[in-house]
Amino acid sequence: MANLAKRYAIALVDGLEHQTLQVLLSKKEILDQCLNHRNFHSVLLAPFVDLQKKVDLIMQCLDITDSALQQALFVIAKSNRLILLGNILREAKALLDSNKKECHATLFSYQAIDTSIIQIFKEQLEKKLGYQVWIKEALWNKQEIKCCIEELDLEISFSKEKFDRDLKNFILVSFLQGVQIES
Repeated sequence: MANLAKRYAIALVDGLEHQTLQVLLSKKEILDQCLNHRNFHSVLLAPFVDLQKKVDLIMQCLDITDSALQQALFVIAKSNRLILLGNILREAKALLDSNKKECHATLFSYQAIDTSIIQIFKEQLEKKLGYQVWIKEALWNKQEIKCCIEELDLEISFSKEKFDRDLKNFILVSFLQGVQIES
């Protein structure tokens, strides 16, 4: 489904004016709320509901009147893919960010990290990736730090336990290689 959403996202980015697409992307949170509502979801999947009525429902919920956008949504509706609209918009935003060389990272940690350390991490990521990185911090219950950048399909993690385990393995392997050499 991700590849399908990406194909529609490429078509939206290529087929709509930038400003029109930005209007649609700005309504993504509202659309996500609508798509999570069971009745809304049912209407989009219902085979007996007219396609134009489905498109009109989305246009009305998002308070959009642009005819080019209505036509694009109708094309998606004809393929019975309106239910993927949230994913399509996510992919379209990722494409636009990629074109602008921007990405969003989520930094997971057990406790809050000092902003100066986050800034240093951000600068290092930007230097390595060649992208402008926006970092959002999130707390979780694991004793490790992990950074995820979905647009680039990148995950970086560090845990003290893994570091200790790798260090012990390195010392053990080095010791064993030293014993074999002396024999």
